[in-house]
Amino acid sequence: MFNRHLIVAFIILGFSFLLLLVAGGVMLYEKLAVTDTYQVFITGWVMTLFLILAGITLCLFFLYQIIVITFINPSKLKKKIVFRWRIVGVAVLFVTLFLINRTSSFVFSNVQDMKDYENGDLGVENLRIVDIYKGNQTISRIIETEKGDFYMPWYVHQIEEGNMYRFTYLKRSKHILNIEDIH
Repeated sequence: MFNRHLIVAFIILGFSFLLLLVAGGVMLYEKLAVTDTYQVFITGWVMTLFLILAGITLCLFFLYQIIVITFINPSKLKKKIVFRWRIVGVAVLFVTLFLINRTSSFVFSNVQDMKDYENGDLGVENLRIVDIYKGNQTISRIIETEKGDFYMPWYVHQIEEGNMYRFTYLKRSKHILNIEDIH
C-alpha cells in the first residue's frame, strides 16, 4: 500500500502536468485557429497564466516533499542532511513567492488591459516605425516608433522600418491590436 504522502505528492505533480497540457492546448489553438490580434492577446495571456501556475504547482510539489522530509519524517535522516533539506526548502519557498508575486502583477495588468479594451480606451495614430526588435522569438515584436515602444504579440503584418502605419493600440500598455499600411 502506498504511503499517503506519496499519493499527495503525485496528485500535486499530476495537476502540474495537467496545467502544462492546458497551456500547450491553448498554444496550439492560438497557432491554428486565432486570426485576430486581440484574440492572440487573450490566448497568450491564458497560456502564460497556465504556464506560471504549472511552475507554482511544481514548486509546491517540491515544497511538500521537503516538508515531509524535514518536519514529518526527519528521524530517519541525520541532522546534517535534514538541515540541508531545510535550506533547499527555504530557497524553493523564495522561488515560489517570487512566482506568486509576478503572477499577481501579470494578472492585474492584463485584466486592466481587458477592461481598457472593453471601455474603448484605445489609441489610433499614424506613426513612423523607427526600429523593429525581433529578439530571439519569431512571433512577437517590440516596435519602436517616434512616440515610443509598442508591443506586438503576434507578427502577422509585413511592416518595414521607416514606413508610416496606422496603429490601433491599448493606451496604457501599448499592446498593438492592429496595424494598417497608409502609403
